[in-house]
Amino acid sequence: MLHDMINLCIGNSLLDRCIMIKRFFIILISVSIPAFADVEVHGKIKCRETGDAVACAEVMIGNAGTLTDSAGCFSMKSRSSFPITLNIRHIQYQPQLVIVSESTPSLIIELEQRVLDGEPVAVVAGQPLAIKSAVSARSITKKEIEAIAPSGVSDVLEQQPGVSVKSEYQSPIVLRGLSGHRLLILRNGNRRFSSYPAGFMSHTVNVYDLERIDLEKGPASVIYGAGAIAGIINLIDKSPFKQEGLNMRFTSGYASNNREKSALLCGGWSDGLFAVKGAVRMRDAGAFHFADGKTAVNSHYADQDGALSMGIETGIHEIVLTAERHHGGPWGKPVGFSGTNYLRVNTSDEISDNLNFAWNMFPGKRLESCGFSAYYADEFREQNQLYLNAADNSPSYREITHYSDGYYGFRLMPVFNLSHEMILKTGGEFTHFHISSPMDVIDYFEDFSYHNRVSRNARTSISGLFAEMDAHAGERLLFRTGLRYDRAEVFEGEVFSLEADHERQSTAASWSGTFSANYRAGSWSRIKINLARAFRMPTPQEMFSNQFTANGILYGNPDLKPETSWNADLVFMISHPAFTLEASPFFWLLEQMITRELLWHMPGLNYQYANIGRARLWGGEISAASRFHRVPHASADLEFKLTAAYTNGTDLSADQQEASGGMPLDYIPPFHAKAEVEYGLNWSKRLRFESMIQAGYYGQQFRLPKGAYSTPAYTLVSCMAGMQIKTGSNTTSVRMVVNNLFNTRYYAFQSFVEGMGRDVRMVITVGAK
Repeated sequence: MLHDMINLCIGNSLLDRCIMIKRFFIILISVSIPAFADVEVHGKIKCRETGDAVACAEVMIGNAGTLTDSAGCFSMKSRSSFPITLNIRHIQYQPQLVIVSESTPSLIIELEQRVLDGEPVAVVAGQPLAIKSAVSARSITKKEIEAIAPSGVSDVLEQQPGVSVKSEYQSPIVLRGLSGHRLLILRNGNRRFSSYPAGFMSHTVNVYDLERIDLEKGPASVIYGAGAIAGIINLIDKSPFKQEGLNMRFTSGYASNNREKSALLCGGWSDGLFAVKGAVRMRDAGAFHFADGKTAVNSHYADQDGALSMGIETGIHEIVLTAERHHGGPWGKPVGFSGTNYLRVNTSDEISDNLNFAWNMFPGKRLESCGFSAYYADEFREQNQLYLNAADNSPSYREITHYSDGYYGFRLMPVFNLSHEMILKTGGEFTHFHISSPMDVIDYFEDFSYHNRVSRNARTSISGLFAEMDAHAGERLLFRTGLRYDRAEVFEGEVFSLEADHERQSTAASWSGTFSANYRAGSWSRIKINLARAFRMPTPQEMFSNQFTANGILYGNPDLKPETSWNADLVFMISHPAFTLEASPFFWLLEQMITRELLWHMPGLNYQYANIGRARLWGGEISAASRFHRVPHASADLEFKLTAAYTNGTDLSADQQEASGGMPLDYIPPFHAKAEVEYGLNWSKRLRFESMIQAGYYGQQFRLPKGAYSTPAYTLVSCMAGMQIKTGSNTTSVRMVVNNLFNTRYYAFQSFVEGMGRDVRMVITVGAK
């Protein structure tokens, strides 16, 4: 170049001079004005919480933009110079500005999942469960859990259409009209049993220590086993390997209505190979208040939870051992919950210990993965029922039931990659559950007491083998077919009945199966159809135990037959970056459905478990969301959401009833719908503001046969305001939630007691997230 400039200065010929001047200006422009050249940016976007690729994310450079593909990758050109600012947005993730200082072929960008209220609208690539599952499915993230400042797991699940709960603290979970043992509750993929007649109670789990909650609506018996007729709820802890180095977090909360005070301390350490994580939570609450200000007598509660996880991860092998304890009590059920004001029910002590071992191997090639888990649990609960004299409220009768139960099991599931288009999941599992419920009875009027050995060591064992195959037919269609065989045994335990002198038992074997098709109709839409058969064996309590409940004596029935169901589920999804929609109708037929029948020939209220020849359930849920960016600020987002759910249940057991349309089933949840507006503003990289207002409508519920009793329709309004401050790797968040804003008087699903009045909840979290 120096030679050319010299020639230009001293000159040779006019032509040579012109050529040299042209070269000089080309060199000058290419060196000193690079902003006029095209710059290429390549990268991949994934979810920070799950590590999954984020498809359909909007990547903008100025006014030009592109979308990520199904693998989360993007590539674009810009007539700009480095550094370049990428503006990244997605309906499920918080907006993010990324400054790229130089071209790199391996640019990885992680997005944080947005704080939602739990509505099931997140059914796009950021929530892979919704895509992979054959039925309507939803992953509720930790951010969504913390957003509503819940008291327990039931508060989070109640946000989902199709899910209903009964009370504020100790409450069964109902999905599409089915609860108890027809709804399979898992913890990290392992079964959870319970001594409660209504099944698993969510208050025994520390909701703030969960990484996410996976909800699948519909039969999942092939992979997860007998009993998953209505669906599964999988409570998943945070992996100890997801943290880097040492981190700690402290959360404190307060609720105004019942003066609930809570504190959570959690933390962990990991160097990539070894990891340890622990959490401790304490909670205490007094009696809550109704909308009119009256106190709900006997509605206090207190509990403590602790958990410790340790693990080793080598890249191919991952081993995690978890130990946890729940200590609850004393807590009480509010007076009137059973329809009478002359009963006091409380639990003086409640202890559960759980041990879980998980080993996962990822060798690759043909054997894609292999997972083995084993678990053991031991529980104790002492329930005290005091009956009062209607005349002067003096004690008349007391029952103290000493529940003790335990369960253990193991599960093995290898996954084979047969080809690029076919994946085979096989395996087997075994579970064992036993329960004892002796009782001390005191009669104050007759002045006598006795020890009633109602049941000791009643137990059940279930073993199963399963296989499920995914087969791709092109890029748009996925077929899934599976088959499972279960064998179940139920034993009475020690015999104390005058009618029997030896232990009774029942054995049954049955198969479960599923066939589904998952079709990607277009860039944004997907259609899923699932046909299945599910199976459930009666529990020891249902067959052999006589339970003295607050609603009367509940007698077991040794002649109960297993339940089976034939299920048809359809899901239609639209997952556009600016709009999402899901409609999930279902139609189920249950054979030999187990229910409770009133024994009219006996004094007082007495029930017995019995089979219904046939029952029919149908209905569905719909959810939609639309999001607007830059309203009104460039870093602000406005979102509208709407959900609705309806379930219809009919008893078709008798021929004359079937001909006339059948008899409505008791305790089917009413129609409910929710609307929500949420607004978020990223004031800066360190400061974010959030707000939300939600209105929920619950239809009138007709209860007891022929509508003998009903609860009126009602509407609840809640709101939230929060702030997040980031300083380095630490985050401080302050969130205030006001439930039942207008102090509406209402009766929740299945409840004889009014719901809680206005409640203001405040939660503060400090530490590394």
